[in-house]
Amino acid sequence: KLRANYQSQVRQRAEKERKVQLAERGRMQVFYQLAETLSASLNYQTVLNTSLDLCTTALGGPDTTAGQMASAVLLFTEGGGLQVTAYRHLPLADQNCVVPAQDGAMKSTIQTAEPVVVDNPSADPELCRLVVAQSSAVMLLLPLVRGLNSFGVMLFAHPEPGFFDTDRTEALEMISHQAMIAIQNARLYDDLQAEKERIVETQEEARKKLARDLHDGPTQS
Repeated sequence: KLRANYQSQVRQRAEKERKVQLAERGRMQVFYQLAETLSASLNYQTVLNTSLDLCTTALGGPDTTAGQMASAVLLFTEGGGLQVTAYRHLPLADQNCVVPAQDGAMKSTIQTAEPVVVDNPSADPELCRLVVAQSSAVMLLLPLVRGLNSFGVMLFAHPEPGFFDTDRTEALEMISHQAMIAIQNARLYDDLQAEKERIVETQEEARKKLARDLHDGPTQS
């Protein structure tokens, strides 16, 4: 009986270790997929949507409790507020919401550039404006900061208290860092494209002006 009991414990321990290894391997595959997908796209909207999908995958997939998680990316507008730009499982009323980020957890996340876990988000002075806050027991806010540039916040909400433990928070934080790099690259690419178009327009205007000057001057003479 002792031998059988010992062998049973050994098998259980080996099975647990195997499951942990499989879970870790799956998580690493998610991060490799994330890096590959984000580096292949220079469209920041694609980057945002891909990041949110991979966040759910990294926490277990849509068929687990992670499937109950609502998520959103809020980016700064020209007016200074944070506007929902991409989302998953977000109520219709929240999909075009703008949060001032002047008070509460949002302000703290932006100022400290650190993750903030918010228990009972419906009591927060700004998060209470979101419909999803009324049905969520906890929220996680991750700053999208690169150097001195602050682009916005990734928001995650879940109905289960304590859902965002240390492991889940670290996994989502790693994804947010990769997403931030991809967002910055996409923004830089958009800026370069806009500058290229501006230069082309300037050259075209110069050609038209030269043609008018030639027509009105030497050609008439």
